[in-house]
Amino acid sequence: MNIAISINKKYVPIAYVMMESLFKNNTREPIDLYLLHSELEEDDLHSLRKLAEDYGNSLVPLYVDREIFPKDLPTSKLISIESYYRLALLKLLPCDMERILYLDVDIIVQCDLSDLYYADFKGNHFVACDDADPYGKNFPTRKEMFREPFEKGYRYFNAGVLVWNLLLLRKYYTIEDYFELAERYDFKLETHDQDLLNLMHWGNITYADERYNYFARIRSNAGDSIEDARKAAIIHYLSQKPWDADGYHFPIEKIWWEYAKETPYYNDLLENFLEKTLTDQTLFLHASELHRTNIELQNNLKESFELNKKLFGMIS
Repeated sequence: MNIAISINKKYVPIAYVMMESLFKNNTREPIDLYLLHSELEEDDLHSLRKLAEDYGNSLVPLYVDREIFPKDLPTSKLISIESYYRLALLKLLPCDMERILYLDVDIIVQCDLSDLYYADFKGNHFVACDDADPYGKNFPTRKEMFREPFEKGYRYFNAGVLVWNLLLLRKYYTIEDYFELAERYDFKLETHDQDLLNLMHWGNITYADERYNYFARIRSNAGDSIEDARKAAIIHYLSQKPWDADGYHFPIEKIWWEYAKETPYYNDLLENFLEKTLTDQTLFLHASELHRTNIELQNNLKESFELNKKLFGMIS
């Protein structure tokens, strides 16, 4: 089974947690894990390689030259330049490889992925799952950018769990095609490389069951419990990360910490989380803003009530 991930040095511990869950729950055949990176040192690679070998798998580091990526490609706090590295898979992977499963590292794998990995492409470019917002209802830019595809019934996919039909893609696409597409849209990509993949390949997607890309925060907000989450094949921690103290947290994150506890990075992750929790002001500032807004609304309501009393008196 061929699997690819992409990380920077900061994400080595996070990748280790994901790999622990992947290897622990996928033992039917060996895994060749292709690691796209630009800045990892030998100690980092040694740590990840040892984990792979302990489970009978192999780690294949693939160095990516950042200079090949246009400087205008947008990034954000949650999406670094490494996210675009998946676009280089066609360039960097062995030319005889027929398929590969790309995984974001902010996930936990809970079961064997053979059915997903060997899914029938049905002549399409990718096997993917629906995005959390497949029709762009909450993304005005996406709704406009994909107006034509959406009118034809297209469903925007999430690129965090993606099986690549390398045999077919190599015939028609290169990494430069994605860069030219980004330039054509003036690099205004609301969800970055995911927009590029959807723009380039819409209409050529085979959709997998949502259990292979279970959006933890969204499903938690909808009322799912930890027990519900354990039924998913892949839990995807979009947006709010279990290891980041800022923002609010939810019970399904406990599953991520269960796997983190099995790694040599657990104490460091826990200490960083605790330190940030004690010093982060995000929730306090948010609560203060809500309190201020509530007082303003109360005052406005009081003024309105008094005005209505006067109007009622005049009418009477």
